[in-house]
Amino acid sequence: MLVSNMRSLKGNPVPNQYIIYDNGDVIFQSYRSTIAIVSDNKVILGCDWDYSRTTMKYLKMFLESTIGGYWNKSEILNAIKNGLFEYNPSLK
Repeated sequence: MLVSNMRSLKGNPVPNQYIIYDNGDVIFQSYRSTIAIVSDNKVILGCDWDYSRTTMKYLKMFLESTIGGYWNKSEILNAIKNGLFEYNPSLK
């Protein structure tokens, strides 16, 4: 397992925003909450994925860096609705 802080647009480490690499999975954690997991090209969102503006900002950066594309809140909601992303409210 490898854990590192996310980086700001200026390249500085961001406190409390983490990327975790574990057995092929890539996990975005904000503080102590698991926000998203990318596993086998599948995106799983945890219950706090839309917790704050800061969480959303770094979730979008995480998605863009792991699966590509441009993401905003409405596109993420559409991806959940259309089954492209899995929402798992028990994922904390």
